[in-house]
Amino acid sequence: MNFLLSDELIEFRDVLRKYFTEKVSSEVLRGALKNKLDDTKHVAWQAMWNELVALGVTSAGISEKFDGLDFSTLAWEVIIEEQARALQPLPIFETIVLGVIPITVLGSASAKKSILPQIAKGELKLSGGFEEVCSGEMPSFNNVTAKKSSGENYLLSGHLEHVLSLDKVDKLLVPARIEQTDQVNLFLVDLKVSQNEIAKNQLETFDLVRSYFNLDFKNAKAVLVGDEKITNDKWELVRSQVLILASAELVGVATKVIEMCTDYVKTRNQFGKPIGGFQAIQHKLANMLLDCEQATSLARFASWTVDSDPFQLKSAAYALKAYASEVIPKIIEDAIQVHGGIGFTYEFDLHLYLRRALTIAFTFGGKDKWQSSLGELSLSS
Repeated sequence: MNFLLSDELIEFRDVLRKYFTEKVSSEVLRGALKNKLDDTKHVAWQAMWNELVALGVTSAGISEKFDGLDFSTLAWEVIIEEQARALQPLPIFETIVLGVIPITVLGSASAKKSILPQIAKGELKLSGGFEEVCSGEMPSFNNVTAKKSSGENYLLSGHLEHVLSLDKVDKLLVPARIEQTDQVNLFLVDLKVSQNEIAKNQLETFDLVRSYFNLDFKNAKAVLVGDEKITNDKWELVRSQVLILASAELVGVATKVIEMCTDYVKTRNQFGKPIGGFQAIQHKLANMLLDCEQATSLARFASWTVDSDPFQLKSAAYALKAYASEVIPKIIEDAIQVHGGIGFTYEFDLHLYLRRALTIAFTFGGKDKWQSSLGELSLSS
């Protein structure tokens, strides 16, 4: 068992970190906050998207036969961590976690052949409505129904909650129950084609960088992209991978915040010496780092199980989401205390990281849900 990053992935991580550090400054991030709906359409953000595509961000974990680089799931985990460190507003998380993963696991052969190369080349940005699938027991899928129109074309009706970054993507993946057969499958909605059949309600959420929407479909045009029969085991596989990569976002946020803290305590003087020399500060930072390292190691292990040990995947995903959702927000709350008065100001970026951590901690199920599920899983095995 070796779930450490390879030399190749370490080099890839360092390239991404350097890129995001140079391109997504606090000023750039604040500019995105001011105009969330339109800012990613700006030529500068599109140029950044193209540069990230060239670096392999959208193709890393996609198979070579679909124009990808054929890296392991650990590559996706590294990418999600690094983009979270920068809080960059482009839909990287959405396209990979809510786009590539469901299509790879649930998609038909023709859908994979059509959609995955588009994603790998950066030609398609996706999101997906998987909050119900990922946040509780295996769902009933009664919220959205699909009525056959012709061939692979369907009409969707129903309600979908907590859809990420709908304003920044081209298409949306939707799980729905087919009326004629009562089977559950996966559908792709072109948001431009079906814009008149989808009522969008943007939510006021704690996260100021990422947008969330509730949707109502009324005969929205959609294309069937799922395989002929999707079992509960496949839905579980999607859920486990989403939980892992959502937790990787929490890890990325925490590593950046600890870095910010370390830099700050070296330069902030009190009583004529840097506050990093005080034992109370040192103990707090040590505990923050310990919790973060444990979450990082668990994220690496869980990502490794996707490709190498499916038997442990489910328990690793549950344990990771439960642990990261509990300790990462606390790490950032401690970081705000370490920064003192400046940590509570709107102008300082720490609160943006706390907002992301708290939001992701409760998205796709919180710590209580996954602690309980992990206990039930342990008793049943």
